[in-house]
Amino acid sequence: MVLQIAEAPVTQTCCHHWMIQTSEGPVSLGVCKNCLETREFKNSIEDWSFDQLPRESKAHEDDAKD
Repeated sequence: MVLQIAEAPVTQTCCHHWMIQTSEGPVSLGVCKNCLETREFKNSIEDWSFDQLPRESKAHEDDAKD
């Protein structure tokens, strides 16, 4: 009788280093230099919410108003 041990597939994680194309529309294509994964990046600041900004920057704005 021969026993075979099944090995779980190894999933590697990548510390992405994105190379992003020049902005020529609403999105730019990015390619990771390490694993060649591709991803679209939004080019518009309007897509960001001020609620996503760090609290520290809001505190500085409040100080400037005083």
